[in-house]
Amino acid sequence: MENSTMNYSDIGEEPSYRNDIVISYTVVCAVTCLLGITGNGLVIWFGIFRMKKTVSLVWFLSLAVADFTFAFFLPLEITHDALGYWPFGSFMCKFYVFILNVHKPIIALQLAVLSIDRCVHVAFPQWCQKHRRRRWALIVVLIIWIVSFPSSLMFSIYAYTYKYDYAVNCYIELPHNTYLHYSLRFVIFCLVPFLVTLCSYIRITLYSLIKHVPLCSRSVTVALAVSIIFLACYCPHSVFLSEGIHPMNLYHGEKFIEISIYLLIISSCINPIIYVLAGWEVKDNFCSSFQAMLEKAFAEDDVYVGLSNREDRTVSLNLEGLSH
Repeated sequence: MENSTMNYSDIGEEPSYRNDIVISYTVVCAVTCLLGITGNGLVIWFGIFRMKKTVSLVWFLSLAVADFTFAFFLPLEITHDALGYWPFGSFMCKFYVFILNVHKPIIALQLAVLSIDRCVHVAFPQWCQKHRRRRWALIVVLIIWIVSFPSSLMFSIYAYTYKYDYAVNCYIELPHNTYLHYSLRFVIFCLVPFLVTLCSYIRITLYSLIKHVPLCSRSVTVALAVSIIFLACYCPHSVFLSEGIHPMNLYHGEKFIEISIYLLIISSCINPIIYVLAGWEVKDNFCSSFQAMLEKAFAEDDVYVGLSNREDRTVSLNLEGLSH
């Protein structure tokens, strides 16, 4: 099956339909680019230069760097849409296709690791205080990025530029025998992260109910919100890939594919909005207020404090019982 990143000649014969798709797609890319670069850029800057370095910060910085990179290269797609052809050459075509396809696996694996970390954080707080180190988090992040690269190289290998009606397009021609690759990619980068995330938060819920630990920990809530929104945006994209359809193409009449494209793109600018909403009650000047919002969204102490207080009360009650 032949595919292209945005090959308008394959959309259909109706100019109005084609123009509507191009305009809506360009608007979505432009808004996502603006919000994604600004929001994730602020998260990266504050995280590196202004905030205390914690394990949670390492996870969220990895997410922000991946989203920032995706949004940073969206102007290539916007330029492509505006001009109606690809002006950046063959190398940038391959590189851009690689960036588009490596972004989501990184986020999916990172969120799975974040869910496991939240689960261990809640269930074994004392162990985490002793053994949970930023150095190991950095190693895990590095492994996630390295593992995500090979599965996305195939798209880059089969990407090239071609001339159609005197206009150059960035084109992906995927062979028919890539079903196994699609299936493995779907299992590893969508199904497994989804199951890991689901099991982790079920475990957190059960532990909280049994141990009477509050479920409203901000750190757990933020991680859960980020995971749910990303999986809702990413799963349609992965399903189409598992069927051998590259959803960065707009096919005439395929509304579900169009929706999957928009969800896929928009997901890269949502996380900073979640962080801001999580720490919304802080009101000060912009810099200190934004930093405080991020610190509250990425906080780890609330889990430790909640569990420590519960354990202190348990010890106190036991001592009182022995005294009587």
